[in-house]
Amino acid sequence: MTDIETAKPTGGVRSLSTATKVLRMLDFIAGTDIPMRLSDICAGLKLQRATAYQQLKTLADAGWVELREDGCYQLSLRCVSVAAAALRQMNLGDRVEPILERLVQRTNETASLTSYQNGAPVIIQRVEVKRTIVARQEVGARLDPVTSASGKIHIVFEDPKALRELETLGQNPIPEHERLKIAEDRIAFSEPGTGLLAAATPILDSSGKCIAALSIVGLEHQNEILSSGKHLLEAADEISARFKL
Repeated sequence: MTDIETAKPTGGVRSLSTATKVLRMLDFIAGTDIPMRLSDICAGLKLQRATAYQQLKTLADAGWVELREDGCYQLSLRCVSVAAAALRQMNLGDRVEPILERLVQRTNETASLTSYQNGAPVIIQRVEVKRTIVARQEVGARLDPVTSASGKIHIVFEDPKALRELETLGQNPIPEHERLKIAEDRIAFSEPGTGLLAAATPILDSSGKCIAALSIVGLEHQNEILSSGKHLLEAADEISARFKL
């Protein structure tokens, strides 16, 4: 069978499975912190060497990845320009940043917005509180999908991207009692012991799907995070309303 014939139909139109596999390769490379060798990519994606090489060559010829002199593959700068274009098209800064700034003023904590990408929440927008000691998590930082407050929100409120990742795990990694409380309160907290404490809540689109998570983060020994739930929920509702327009 051809790739078109084996692809699953969506809305009556079949997607190209070959293209989907190549894009999966791009997602995998984007989800790594350092450039990777072909052998490591094969192991990570469970691909035959010839298949992985063909996909990498396709991405390299299209300008999405680069082969370095040391034999490792990395994303090209083209990805940076496309990411910037996506943010411009979404008008994300104009729609969200003023709300984040107000949230920072009300809570005196750093506020962030995350999107679930390639197995983990990634910070896509951030406003830092102005004080000497702050919790630094830069735009582009990947958070733990299970122990972070944002990761829990993406899972509990069934972000479609997070659910696809859960299928590979075979079970929900968040205990049932905690899932029920998060669903009821609309707020999740990060796991203790890291020196930082974060609280997060979902951003919902017009169909009620979780498309992002809004969070505030501060030092673990402070209690402001625990008492800032009202401001966090209000800001999330305001952002959700913007995405429903």
